[in-house]
Amino acid sequence: MKKGADRADQYLSYYSILRKTVKWSKKVVLYLLNCALFNAFFCVQDTKYKQKIKYKNFLHTVGRSGISVVQNRSESNSDDLQFPKKQTPPPGV
Repeated sequence: MKKGADRADQYLSYYSILRKTVKWSKKVVLYLLNCALFNAFFCVQDTKYKQKIKYKNFLHTVGRSGISVVQNRSESNSDDLQFPKKQTPPPGV
């Protein structure tokens, strides 16, 4: 068990996202996110496809896919972002 934990700590130290945060609550959330990303990376490597991908490339792929999801969502909802037209009350009211 110690060997796997050492490897996880080693991978997490290479591309740490905790460097510039000061608040402890942000550090906890970012650390958990970093651990989740590493676990996903480890699962991708252990899949039946036996893909050999570097951790840095995996992080870039996850980041790009997240950005494209947000962009696609904002493009599809671009009509919803317009302000509603002002309705004038009917005459005589």
